[in-house]
Amino acid sequence: MAMSSAERQKRYRERSRSGDHQLARLNMTVSETTRQQLQRLASFYEMTNRSMLEVLVLAADEKVMAMLLEEDIATYLNPLRRNKRKRTN
Repeated sequence: MAMSSAERQKRYRERSRSGDHQLARLNMTVSETTRQQLQRLASFYEMTNRSMLEVLVLAADEKVMAMLLEEDIATYLNPLRRNKRKRTN
């Protein structure tokens, strides 16, 4: 008997959590404009939306890391510590 859609989806999610490249599931909504912008960027660079998003987040993270003072890097890398400190900007 053929698998149901739910069974296929469950199997896919289980496979994506194992192996060398563990994936984390994000469940969010974005504006239609943002979705279109991501789609355009991904298409322009011949990438998937996921790959394009990963590139954009990595670039933003590297930019922030380059701006931080050495003593602030540990706070940035540890979200629990950062949440205890109030942001001023």
